[in-house]
Amino acid sequence: MTDSQTAKLVNDLRAAGLSYASIGESLGVHWRTVCRWGQGKNQPPMVVAVNKILAGMLAEKEAENDIGLTP
Repeated sequence: MTDSQTAKLVNDLRAAGLSYASIGESLGVHWRTVCRWGQGKNQPPMVVAVNKILAGMLAEKEAENDIGLTP
């Protein structure tokens, strides 16, 4: 995954119903940092690791939505 993938993952997580604050809390960063990543204004210092975590979060959220755990 490349740097531009971070913005896509953040935006996909937002579309799946997660807030910047909840994404940031999961990663241990401020919500404004996550917002900047989503807008492509900044990149995480460890892009590959952060992208893997974000991808895992997205897969988990999609699985929850598929089995109807969340509205």
